[in-house]
Amino acid sequence: MKHLKRKIYETIEFTGEPFSPNWFFDLYIILIVILNAIAIMMESVKPIQEQFFQFLFWIEISTVILFTIEYLVRLWCITENAKFLHPIRGRLTYIFTPMAIIDFLAFFPYFATLYSTDYEFVKFFSFLRFFRFMKVLRYIRAVRIFSNVLQHKKEELFFSFLMILFTILLAATSMYYMEREIQPEVFGSIPQSLWWAVVSITTIGYGDAVPVTEMGKLLSGVIAILGIGLVAIPSGIMAAGFSEEIRRERDLHQRKEYCPYCGNHIS
Repeated sequence: MKHLKRKIYETIEFTGEPFSPNWFFDLYIILIVILNAIAIMMESVKPIQEQFFQFLFWIEISTVILFTIEYLVRLWCITENAKFLHPIRGRLTYIFTPMAIIDFLAFFPYFATLYSTDYEFVKFFSFLRFFRFMKVLRYIRAVRIFSNVLQHKKEELFFSFLMILFTILLAATSMYYMEREIQPEVFGSIPQSLWWAVVSITTIGYGDAVPVTEMGKLLSGVIAILGIGLVAIPSGIMAAGFSEEIRRERDLHQRKEYCPYCGNHIS
């Protein structure tokens, strides 16, 4: 039983070589997730929903059963992971990990709406079904790289977003004092002006809030120019982080100091 448990854990948790059992399992789950996402979108098209109701219904039922079994199996064999070794405390810890929550939300909304007649309640949990698509993240190597980049660059990213937030607040406050008397319906308060500041700094420029005073136009131009540089800072940090992380992984693979299953450095 112990050997079987370990084998199942390795099959569902690790990404193996092409055409290995791990590889086929990952591919199967990804195809199911994509099929289900398409089915959920097609349900919103009324003629298709009416014509293929039974087909869409059985896709939903099959997916719920599959994801429920998968979740329970993961919960059963997760104690093979050293981080969740304790049979009770380990499983409770695992339940609240991000990917376990996504796995849970992949099937729970169906059961939550099964006996409910509250339309708003049903609508909310029906929307949560789109979390099924996020299950694909478990099988994409780039997600792990992205997570590592966020971890390594968190201080730089925090500082850059702090700069952007400060600039947005400063721009909204300045525009409020410049335009509040001319356009009280648009710039009547600082919170109202925040929308213009966000749109201007991100250089989207919807045009629904536009300054009309000379000082307001001058400030708008300055903010638009500043926004180009400010928005580019986090992008540059992430690009540099990805480059460093990919180079680090390549070096680890070349030195063969990595785990063949998860790709993490072996100390």
